[in-house]
Amino acid sequence: MSQDNQIPSKPISDSRRRLVQGGLSGAPLLLLLKSTPALATFSCKQPSGFSVSGNLSNPGSQTCQQYYKKPTDWHVACQNSSAPGWKDYKVKDTLGACGYNSNHNNKKLKDALADSDEFLRYCVAAWANANSGSGYPVTPSTVCDMWKKGATGSYPAVTYPLVNWGKSDVTTYFKYTMGEH
Repeated sequence: MSQDNQIPSKPISDSRRRLVQGGLSGAPLLLLLKSTPALATFSCKQPSGFSVSGNLSNPGSQTCQQYYKKPTDWHVACQNSSAPGWKDYKVKDTLGACGYNSNHNNKKLKDALADSDEFLRYCVAAWANANSGSGYPVTPSTVCDMWKKGATGSYPAVTYPLVNWGKSDVTTYFKYTMGEH
């Protein structure tokens, strides 16, 4: 290379050198302060994250960080005087309103929470949790959709690759959100 094509070098100033060195030495400290251990907490997953991560088949001992009420908890709440106002609603007025014609549609929610049909119990408890203002990981409309499509085995938990959930899959997810596994 000829002398003409070379870029003249400028002396590096001491202040610039200290700035770069200070920034490099401070970066690990900054990362240490901002990082959170990956396993420090375990928050509830959305249905898509639940099935993609493999938790659908074996959630193990991991559950949501905050436990939401189980069907038995809601059933007990419905038996006492401070029960929620929706306890006498019928399934058709809540879950049934989304279009799934079930033989449970005329049951009151307080009775559905103690029914022998596990899918029904957990869907009603999930609906109650979603409407309680507790920060439940799915909305009331998503619970309704899971009730309707889960009953037919067509709830699309993940769109690619296509994973459809049936009653037992939806029930497993709701159990996970309620601290059961």
